[in-house]
Amino acid sequence: MGYEIKKSSRKEKKNIPEIITIKIGEFNLKVNSKNILSYWYHKYPKYNLELVRGAEIVQKKYPQSGIIDIGANVGDTLCLIKSKINVNFICVEGDTFLFELLRDNLKQFSDVIAFNFFLGEQPGCVPVITEKDGWNTTLIPSNGVNSKEIEINTLDHVLESVKDAECYKFLKIDTEGFDMKIIRGGLEFIKKNMPVIFLEYNRINMDRIKEDGVETLFILEKLGYNKLLVYENMGRFMLSTTLDNHKLINQLHEYIDGKNSTIPYFDFCLFHRNDEDIANEFIEREERLSANQ
Repeated sequence: MGYEIKKSSRKEKKNIPEIITIKIGEFNLKVNSKNILSYWYHKYPKYNLELVRGAEIVQKKYPQSGIIDIGANVGDTLCLIKSKINVNFICVEGDTFLFELLRDNLKQFSDVIAFNFFLGEQPGCVPVITEKDGWNTTLIPSNGVNSKEIEINTLDHVLESVKDAECYKFLKIDTEGFDMKIIRGGLEFIKKNMPVIFLEYNRINMDRIKEDGVETLFILEKLGYNKLLVYENMGRFMLSTTLDNHKLINQLHEYIDGKNSTIPYFDFCLFHRNDEDIANEFIEREERLSANQ
């Protein structure tokens, strides 16, 4: 417990976000000074590195593979992975303020496509309340007084405009509770491409939007997904299992209830049965890293 004291700018005192530059991997990234990313990457140097390791093992098997980053924020995942491997990217970010920063940050890169969309299960306009605008946007469907309508797109629809969509074998989703809705809105792409999937399993936000994450995990099981890796929210590897272990899956779901758990959310990594070889190799690598931490 303690206090952090820092000098604030005049803009911050007037509640105007200040744009600062932080280094992520080998690249400089413009970010809102109130964006918690600057804190996470400073305090936790290994934050999100499991995404880099996952991308490396996918590219090892599929050298022409690309990466889809949904909830791209200002491009931190892009910077981390591009620091290690040269790979095509599709970045999707719904928040307009974040997207403008993302687009500015993308000037450093080639082979990146960016879309300014919120994604979900069905296309259309949805009344929502937004929280954490401009740094970690969270959508809460609501017809209340303070709600506003936003347009929702689907992953399947967005990818119709990408000519080489079949080359993308890595799908990362981090959307504050909407992850499972986005999965269901991208099932045609997932059936066809069978990408390795990294997603956030945030029970607190899912409960707020009446989302049952377990059922969507079992949909993926029916599509041939098998190996599941579970990480703590700061990226420490916890365990691996298979999606047919329904009892353990439900136990994990109940554990992360947001009331009694000391871990606010999980990060999941899922492999299709066709990628059993790299799944096993990845699990062994994560076990060794965890043992040495």
